[in-house]
Amino acid sequence: MEKLNRKLLHSNIVYTFIFGVLWGLLEIIANEFLVPNNIFIKGLIFSFIAVFVLIFSKKIIDYKFSLLIIATIALLMIFASRGYSLNIMIAIFSEALIAEIIFLSFKFRLTTTMAIGALIFLYSFIHGLIFHGSLPGSYIVYLYNNLFSDLTGISASKNAYFLVLLFFWFVSLAIGIATGWLSFRIVNATQKRVKESIEHYILSE
Repeated sequence: MEKLNRKLLHSNIVYTFIFGVLWGLLEIIANEFLVPNNIFIKGLIFSFIAVFVLIFSKKIIDYKFSLLIIATIALLMIFASRGYSLNIMIAIFSEALIAEIIFLSFKFRLTTTMAIGALIFLYSFIHGLIFHGSLPGSYIVYLYNNLFSDLTGISASKNAYFLVLLFFWFVSLAIGIATGWLSFRIVNATQKRVKESIEHYILSE
């Protein structure tokens, strides 16, 4: 029993480190090479990374608050790469906390991962508005109005700004639900092979 507990502890530590490093690396790579200079698209990309990593992590690592430890490891990598940022720290911890609370409250199933996707994407949307300024007259107003016009072909006035935000709120919600659904399917299809590979190459004595 003691040997079994030691093996479980060892595997949990390794998996936690791997997923923390993975999240950090994906954030760094996305920031350097993939993310356009657009707050909304940027939020979607980072939210997708967070949802996928958090859902995959929890499928393999089932101990309480594991996602917060994974977030800490990811943050250390991000800070080492581009310096300390309160904005990023709040975002990463908030995303991990949302997923952790939901997984503590509900079993790992499709509706749970879809809820996590929805909430993390909505949080990311609101986070972007708060940290980049969303008052009428700020540059983000023009950004969202122009993006709305590009997507719909409808010219939005400044007075319609809150309707435009509501539109992107629903877009974020829909993409978040879809990401939670997709992550659940991918995780269920691949987690056994991923786990076996890690155990074979890293955890094997």
